[in-house]
Amino acid sequence: MKQLTLPPPIAGHSEIYITQAAVNNLPPLLFTAFCRYFDITVTQISSLITANFMTQITVDGISVKFLDRIGMRAAAVAADLRKL
Repeated sequence: MKQLTLPPPIAGHSEIYITQAAVNNLPPLLFTAFCRYFDITVTQISSLITANFMTQITVDGISVKFLDRIGMRAAAVAADLRKL
């Protein structure tokens, strides 16, 4: 049976999506555990959520400006070289 493999850029994007999904989707499932085990209030948790969201928005905005400057092709080549 032939083994299916992904080209490096696609594999890299998949890793990023999986990591981002874990970072953004697992903590809300653990809110009650955080409150109980770490003695964190709901206000502190909501502050962490806000900080995470603002960081994502900031990085996305910087990425857009950076990609406009270097071009999409250069970014794709850099992503491909990173996986070597």
